[in-house]
Amino acid sequence: ARKTKIPIDTLEFFSEVTEVQDSTTLDKPPENGVKIHGLFLQGCGWDISTRVLKESDKDILFLEMPVIHLEPLATTDSAKRIVDGNLYMC
Repeated sequence: ARKTKIPIDTLEFFSEVTEVQDSTTLDKPPENGVKIHGLFLQGCGWDISTRVLKESDKDILFLEMPVIHLEPLATTDSAKRIVDGNLYMC
C-alpha cells in the first residue's frame, strides 16, 4: 500500500501463475508486487502451457505449484485485469 499509494481498504492482489517451476532460478524481484512459492495442489494438477487446473497424474496426490506473482491493485482496477479464462470462481 505504501509503494502504490493505494489505501489498504481498497487493495486487492491480482495473481498470475508463472511458468517458473523452480524458485531458485529467479534472478530479481518483480517491479511491482511479490512472487511466492511453496504452495501445493492436492488431488489435481497444473497445466503450465494453458495455465489451468487439470486432472492429476496417476499416483500423484500432491503437486507443487509454479511460482505465483501477486500484484497489488486498487479494487476499481482489478476488474480491468479479468479476462475470459484467468479467473477461478470459488
